Amino acid sequence: LEFRRVLFRSQKIAGNLRQWPELSSARPEADCVQTADGQRIFARATQLAPDLRLAVGRSYVARQALLVRLDWAFVAAAATIALLSLAAGNMAARRLRARVMNINHSFDAIRGGQMNVRAPVTGDDDELAELSRNTNRMLDQVVYLIDAQRSVSDQTARSEEHSLNSSH
Repeated sequence: LEFRRVLFRSQKIAGNLRQWPELSSARPEADCVQTADGQRIFARATQLAPDLRLAVGRSYVARQALLVRLDWAFVAAAATIALLSLAAGNMAARRLRARVMNINHSFDAIRGGQMNVRAPVTGDDDELAELSRNTNRMLDQVVYLIDAQRSVSDQTARSEEHSLNSSH
């Protein structure tokens, strides 16, 4: 809704504003003002000629409705972003937890004597994948050392047995 008032020598010659808004026309000025009927408008007043002034205004009703809609749009967008962030964080945490649990299950099996179990190398080339690879390399080395110790023990036992049999 637009409002206008044109004054010539302080007499209204056109427009729908009942009175001049509380704006100076000596230099162009714009501000929020209230009309005689109590409606808030954004108005601009300017001096067109020495005896000719113009005031033009626009109702805040349409703007206020737009601002309310924009407020709701921003609230909805913020809520959507927050929910999506929570969902993404939850999914990432579950995936990370599952990967760590898989590595821990491998350690549990190895502690139980299953020396052939290895930690699964899953996911991207990240820190957990590197931890799994290093764990598997260490387990391969431990199995090699256990086999070597067993071989030395077996050889020592055979040698002792041979020594005992030869002395009788």
